[in-house]
Amino acid sequence: MARHNATLQACEATDQKQWEEAARRFNEAAHPEPEAETSASDDICFVMDCSGSMARHIDACQDQVMTIAEGLQGRGGNVELRMAFVAYRDYDSTGLKYDEDDVKVCPFTKDLSVLRSMVRSQKPVSGRTCDVPEDLCGGLRAALSLGWGAQNRHLFIIADMPCHGNDYHQLPDNFPEGDPKGDKPEEQIAKLTMGLEVSVKFIVVTPHTESMLDVINQRLRDTHGFEVAKVDLSNCADQDQAVEFGRAIQREVAREWVHMS
Repeated sequence: MARHNATLQACEATDQKQWEEAARRFNEAAHPEPEAETSASDDICFVMDCSGSMARHIDACQDQVMTIAEGLQGRGGNVELRMAFVAYRDYDSTGLKYDEDDVKVCPFTKDLSVLRSMVRSQKPVSGRTCDVPEDLCGGLRAALSLGWGAQNRHLFIIADMPCHGNDYHQLPDNFPEGDPKGDKPEEQIAKLTMGLEVSVKFIVVTPHTESMLDVINQRLRDTHGFEVAKVDLSNCADQDQAVEFGRAIQREVAREWVHMS
């Protein structure tokens, strides 16, 4: 009899534990803990030609910086966003110094009003030299030295004229052999893409950069098996380019989130 009672007590204890475990699981199913909000970090850098012909595009970037940030933060759950800006122009005829302002850099910042103020301070300057290309390689050199660190990294090049070097175009050029400091844009882009894991895209605003992009992409394909993506705004009317510029940036960054999800 004692053995029978002990067996019953053991069964009851086991049943009680099972019921307690079942009740716990039911409560968890009925009242799940809220999922942690998904988070992402993004570094976005604009490398922009700020010579005289780019006046309206500088205005567009300035006007759209906050719109871009607000739009991206609205699309994502918990987005940590940093932006940077690099303004380049061109050398004087010696190739030793800039014709006017040197390359200007706003490092990555979360305070987007700082970035917007820096963009606003950039005045389109037409150099005294008579050639057409600008110092794209100088802008990319500055971008390579930034403190990239976010989960998603984006660089947007905005230019209406090509880099130096008649390998890339047939325009009048004071430096037909290429960048006075010896850099090549395709090699700089490869370092950004493969070394720093930055997604590089070119915002096309005029047809004058097409030949350069064809050469850069051919060399990147041959050497590394990838090319720079283009976002073509060249057919937009002037009054529409600012809006389309902002939309294009948001669209391209959001596309990266989809790929990573």
